[in-house]
Amino acid sequence: MRKQNLIFITLLLSFFLMGCGTLELGLVPDVALGQEVEAIATEDETAPPAIQEVVATQAPFSYDSLPPGLVLDPSLAGLVYHDGEGVWIVDPQGQSRFIAERTSYPVLSPDGTQVLYTTDQEIVLWLLDLTDGETRMLDNTPGMMKSAYTWWPERSDVIVYDYSEEMNPYQGSLGALNLETGEYTVLDADNPTYFALSPDGETIALGARESLRLYTWGAESEYIAPADYGLTDWSLSNPVWSPDGNRLSLIGSRYNESAVKTEISVFVLDIQSRTATTIHFYQANLGGEYGFTTSWSPDGEWMTATLVGELGGRYPSVWIMRMDGSEEHQFGYAANPLWSPDGSRVVFWQGPEPGSEDTSYLAYNIFMVEVGVWENQPLATPPGSFAEDWLALP
Repeated sequence: MRKQNLIFITLLLSFFLMGCGTLELGLVPDVALGQEVEAIATEDETAPPAIQEVVATQAPFSYDSLPPGLVLDPSLAGLVYHDGEGVWIVDPQGQSRFIAERTSYPVLSPDGTQVLYTTDQEIVLWLLDLTDGETRMLDNTPGMMKSAYTWWPERSDVIVYDYSEEMNPYQGSLGALNLETGEYTVLDADNPTYFALSPDGETIALGARESLRLYTWGAESEYIAPADYGLTDWSLSNPVWSPDGNRLSLIGSRYNESAVKTEISVFVLDIQSRTATTIHFYQANLGGEYGFTTSWSPDGEWMTATLVGELGGRYPSVWIMRMDGSEEHQFGYAANPLWSPDGSRVVFWQGPEPGSEDTSYLAYNIFMVEVGVWENQPLATPPGSFAEDWLALP
């Protein structure tokens, strides 16, 4: 899931991606497979054009058909990463398989056979079918940026994405595109800057500061008041669903005037009982700092948190914490933690500490820790590699 917030993506890139250029897909888009039509106007937004033709996914599909690359450990099967050459996925034998030369923010489908990506400053949204190499345009609405696009596994034919004006990326709406019918639905037009899809296939948690809400498919959004959970003084943001869909982890923030610091807390809200549990708390070393985001292990027993301002300055750090509060482990200046499908390991992006002589992106790489062992080990990926996702392969 890893879901994509423009504010936090911008912050993360400013920390780490010095020297990185714009990425473009290596395959030439086949525009004939999906042509632009006149946009459909709605009361609040301009909806993207409908899809004119659907390319069916061919089965069976084998990653053996994709070009081979670096050989890694078979235990990394399903890991999607990019390096200086392109985007790769690790097959069940540990062989890296080439997906594309270059792509902008690739997001694989849950079955690993299709890729969502953008080009042209995130204005055009494309779909690449790995089974036959075909590409088709999904959305080319002029002047509108597409970001944070993702698949909703519980709604296999639906993708959800943020849809905002190019000149004002923080003012937009959240929409869903049906890949079969081409129908676009505005889900929430209240400028969402973060969203998380529930495992029930019905509910979306949305929100940045002071605007947390739940959207139920086909209904209105319901705002969540922190006071209802005993968190009167807190602003809550960046919700993430638990695997069972009953709880939300969030980042809470409030300003402590006497300490002249911002206090940050990782909370878990129980939606049914309307109670809140504190998982982690700290005072940011610089006033005005705020937390980043969280992710749950597949079994719901552990959580990662990428937090800003705890170690010093405006740099993110990665924590892995047991949900019962009995353990927590910190892994330095790092970001973008991803759980393995079985929940036994976590990979993240890590580099030298601030102030090091080498500050280029090549000084960073993918590191991995095993739950219960906690030894931080670099993967044998090329310098500057970045983990995008970790899928459960068939």
